[in-house]
Amino acid sequence: MDVSEKVERWTQLWGERDGEFAGVLEDAFSMRAAASKRPLTLRGTASPTQHSLLRYRPAAAWGMILTNLAWNALDAMKTSPQRELHVETGNDGTADFLRLSDTGEGIDPKWIDAFGAG
Repeated sequence: MDVSEKVERWTQLWGERDGEFAGVLEDAFSMRAAASKRPLTLRGTASPTQHSLLRYRPAAAWGMILTNLAWNALDAMKTSPQRELHVETGNDGTADFLRLSDTGEGIDPKWIDAFGAG
């Protein structure tokens, strides 16, 4: 199965819940994943959200946000032996959310300290 098929199946999950957002996800990640020369596993979890995530930002803004996150994730995983990207949407009881995680090396602690998040 090539990357585009993986992305298509991956975004079908959001298509059931939020079809327009699924299209934005597919656009943002498919070209970046296809440009990757090494195997990449894409995973998704679409739990119910109170509203379409497009309510919070227009599709074009989500496209830019997700494209940047895709590039960041691929860059972070460039030396990882196993490359896996997980996208999750849902509602935590107080707000809708979008989470991304990858098997990259993580944020350098000096940047965490610089932003006061440590």
